[in-house]
Amino acid sequence: MEDVTFDDDISPLLNKNENVKNQITNYFKEKKLDLPNFSDYEQIYASTTCKNIYNALKIKRFEKDSLMKESNLFATWIYEGLKKNSDSEKKKFPEPDKGNSLEYRHIKPLFTENDHRNMSGVIEPSLDETIRLNLHFYKGPSPESKLYKKDGLPIYNENEAKNNFKIFKADKSQKVLRVLQNQIMPLEGPFWPKDAFYMFSAWMYDGQQLGELIDYNNYKDPLDESSKEQYLSYMEPFYPKVKTNTNGSLDTDSLNFQDHVRKMFSKGHQKAMLHYGGFDLHDYDDVNSMKANIFNRLTREETNAKLMPRLNPWPKKNVDLFYFWAMQGPQSRNDGSEGAIESYKGNEEDYINMKEYYDQYHDFLENGKRK
Repeated sequence: MEDVTFDDDISPLLNKNENVKNQITNYFKEKKLDLPNFSDYEQIYASTTCKNIYNALKIKRFEKDSLMKESNLFATWIYEGLKKNSDSEKKKFPEPDKGNSLEYRHIKPLFTENDHRNMSGVIEPSLDETIRLNLHFYKGPSPESKLYKKDGLPIYNENEAKNNFKIFKADKSQKVLRVLQNQIMPLEGPFWPKDAFYMFSAWMYDGQQLGELIDYNNYKDPLDESSKEQYLSYMEPFYPKVKTNTNGSLDTDSLNFQDHVRKMFSKGHQKAMLHYGGFDLHDYDDVNSMKANIFNRLTREETNAKLMPRLNPWPKKNVDLFYFWAMQGPQSRNDGSEGAIESYKGNEEDYINMKEYYDQYHDFLENGKRK
């Protein structure tokens, strides 16, 4: 991912975005400050000016008419060294003022439950043992053991969580930022969109604030759903290229494991199932033999502890693709070179169970228990 620069990103932001221009202009008038020329790099990168512009944008960060994305982009430019263009040298950036800063609860939804596994191989093998990205998001009473589970969700000692956050902040977060910027993580993609990267980078610039530890089971985001969509970029499972019929419907006969199903399971999912389930989600024989059980987990309601993936359930299009592939027959198609395959007769246990799971899944969708 390319660095944010004044010429390519900040000048257009300041000059073409009317909401940004109005917010900065009003802020400078209120503070009785001289308004800079938005096209003049020398004026904008001056430490006092760029801090004031960032302060102006931050005021609107959490409001309904949010400037979350814009403030994050500007913060990333500061944090990356205030570069004029891609050939410029980085400059020392000023420390940010406090107030309206991003906290961990704002960037937490950017990470899926398996990202700590994906990144353990990218950053260092011991990462999985030393810090999990979602560790300090949970809190609860201090149990006798360091880790116990409630309704399938891990709950940690609060002091332990804070201590591990210090480790993450001091030693891991810069490495995470680098692998995100270089698009090494998440392994096999989909890689973060720019807005998600800018949010993480802005959190880094703001001082990597932890904020309050949050009880996940009772967590309510301070913004409404429409505002949340403006500033959170939830990572979705990969959706492969598929063939469609002339009417636009999915060509279910062409679906196969190697080109479609396998690609929907990340390496994090694969590692998790190898560890906890003893089977390989990237192996055709394992998945085909376990497809009814896998589909059962994919289609559970969002509050069910046995839903897979636990904190990042598949969208409907992914669920549908797996279902139509699984229902091809006892031996669903492995790759695109296979000819005709034997269909289900309609009385097999897997066939009956998967139809029930699919009907139940649609009930969950209609009743708001799945998105």
